[in-house]
Amino acid sequence: MITINAGQSTSFPRIADAIEAAKAYAPMPVTIHIAPGRYHEKLTVSQPHVTLMGDDASNTILTYDDYAREIMPDGIKRGTFRTYTLFLDAPDITLCNLTVENAAGAGKEVGQAIALYAEGEGIRVENCRLIGSQDTLFTGPLPEKEKEPGGFRGPKEFAPHTALIAPSERFSTVILIFAPSLTDQASSVAFVSYFVLAGSQV
Repeated sequence: MITINAGQSTSFPRIADAIEAAKAYAPMPVTIHIAPGRYHEKLTVSQPHVTLMGDDASNTILTYDDYAREIMPDGIKRGTFRTYTLFLDAPDITLCNLTVENAAGAGKEVGQAIALYAEGEGIRVENCRLIGSQDTLFTGPLPEKEKEPGGFRGPKEFAPHTALIAPSERFSTVILIFAPSLTDQASSVAFVSYFVLAGSQV
């Protein structure tokens, strides 16, 4: 397994640069160890077998602040699926000891603001906090039909929207968390289309 150190006082002060460097080692498993700090970055991991690992969710924070009602340069609203702080778009990705936050503000004012957008089998989120005000977590694929034209604008707009899951499996294809994030210390475990939240707060 390859380990890349990212964050303050490392060769990769930006996590995005460490994610890019990890591509050179595919398809081997790669762990990106993120030093404590608050990182204002919009991130995508599209490589399988990657682990993003912090020291502790209380001091290793990935944050961004895009929101659905934001007007883009083309005059169109950003929409829900372009608001993520972290997008996981591959199987077998693990997040550990991290906070993923969308800090855009109250949902009544900014609309949807996804912290974590995850689409892929075998994604694990261990001992993490997911923080946001509205639609904190989204796991793909997208529903079969959008409610309004352009409603699926985002990284998977033209991808297949149907998950191939055996009827006997007790999984949901898509989950949306509309309520504000929990702040208590209770651990939660949920199983969603092979997406596992273990000991994490949402």
